[in-house]
Amino acid sequence: MNDVTKIFGPPGTGKTTTLLDLLETTLARGVPPERVAYMTFTTKARREAVERTVERFGFTEEQMPYFRTLHSIAYRELDVSGPMMVHHGELREFAELIGMEMTGPSRATESGLAVTNGNLRGDRFLTFDHLRRHRGQDVETAYRGWREDETAFMARHFCSTYEKWKTDEGLLDFTDLLTRIDEPLPVDVVFVDEAQDLSALQWRTLETLAADAERVYVAGDDDQAIFAWAGADPEELLTLQGKVEVLGQSYRVPATVHELAGQMVSRIRRRQPKEWKPRDEAGEVRWLMSQDNADYEREGSYLVLYRNHYLGQEVEARLRSEGVPFGHAQRLTVGGAWSWPIVLWERLRKAGTVSPAQLHEIYDAMTLGRGVSLDAPRRLERCEREAVSLDVARDELGLLTEEPWYEALDKIPDEEVSYIRRVVRLHGAKALTDAPKVHLSTIHAAKGGEADHVVLLTALSRVIHREIQRDPDQERRVFYVGLTRARTSLQVVGFDNPLFSHH
Repeated sequence: MNDVTKIFGPPGTGKTTTLLDLLETTLARGVPPERVAYMTFTTKARREAVERTVERFGFTEEQMPYFRTLHSIAYRELDVSGPMMVHHGELREFAELIGMEMTGPSRATESGLAVTNGNLRGDRFLTFDHLRRHRGQDVETAYRGWREDETAFMARHFCSTYEKWKTDEGLLDFTDLLTRIDEPLPVDVVFVDEAQDLSALQWRTLETLAADAERVYVAGDDDQAIFAWAGADPEELLTLQGKVEVLGQSYRVPATVHELAGQMVSRIRRRQPKEWKPRDEAGEVRWLMSQDNADYEREGSYLVLYRNHYLGQEVEARLRSEGVPFGHAQRLTVGGAWSWPIVLWERLRKAGTVSPAQLHEIYDAMTLGRGVSLDAPRRLERCEREAVSLDVARDELGLLTEEPWYEALDKIPDEEVSYIRRVVRLHGAKALTDAPKVHLSTIHAAKGGEADHVVLLTALSRVIHREIQRDPDQERRVFYVGLTRARTSLQVVGFDNPLFSHH
């Protein structure tokens, strides 16, 4: 790669904004968008780059063929079509051939590694195979580092059978797309975001694609490289030859959090040194024995972060009992999937109207023969009205109740009803549809996110405890990412995490 600039962006220093500004400068200099590649790891990041370019310069998306994820560029360059890819149906056939259960289909993670959605035996072997190819390892080398209770023979058997099966069927998977790239893109400038999350295979693919580019901008932060488990290799970013720029001002992290972050990250043995300043605000760091002591009373947004999913369950139980509005990845609103039927039902009861499709959503939350007649769905299908009132629903469409939602929508589980009623009593009906004030997340899923207040649970599973004994740097990065999500206050929960032991 020619003329490489590495842009290191500590938390909240505006790494993506810097990259987008450089993109604008490049386009303003007269480089046509067709001659620019902007590679991202998420479709969200891609959309941001495309929207900004369209808004500023008026280009169409067609003029930006290389504003894509790495996999998407490979898919396009190799002229692959859907039927050539390994999908759910084909994977089922392979599962039968190999004699292992498999969930499938595979998907690309945020870090770009293709993994399966499930945890069946075949899924674990398939992820092993993708991972070893991303790391450039043969089966024997990869097997030595694998922590599954499987034999080397079975690992070899799976990988060779899978490879032969794909060849015989003429199929490719996500990882194959990257290994097959052997031509550079016809571009002058290449931008790469979140470069710390690239695997060794993705770096090789990037080097091939960018071989003819005059200028390459690579943005990332090795301190925030938390996808090593998925093949990410920050060492590649550190050893890449090029000019180094460090963004020096955080627009997110306050001084007290910045100090703690510095203590955490300075212990990482191999890293790019970075001088960066916090915001002017002092902020606040509090140390708490238990999540029961965490406060959720302040103005602003809250992010509750934990290392493993099960640690969030205690927090969730507490928030439910106190009627605090919260959400997480599977439950974006207070009532989750029940919020909308509740809102529609209460609108109908208060002399409003709903569409037949909306009435269908209400009926889906009621037991047939109890809240609605057994023939109600059939009647509703024949309904040709544009708007339905309560009277019409009762007289023509099989509605049997006019009770409040917590009686009428009897499919909602009792514990959900209790929680939702508590929230509505304390915060009003708008809490059903508003974005909740508190969001629960694993640290990995919150990367790139931020909140006014962060509650960071430091408890660890036994597996992670053992990992820290072996190599603490990976977990130092994880908790560094967690604590630097805070804009105003950080509540650190627990005292037995060895990474925080100096406190």
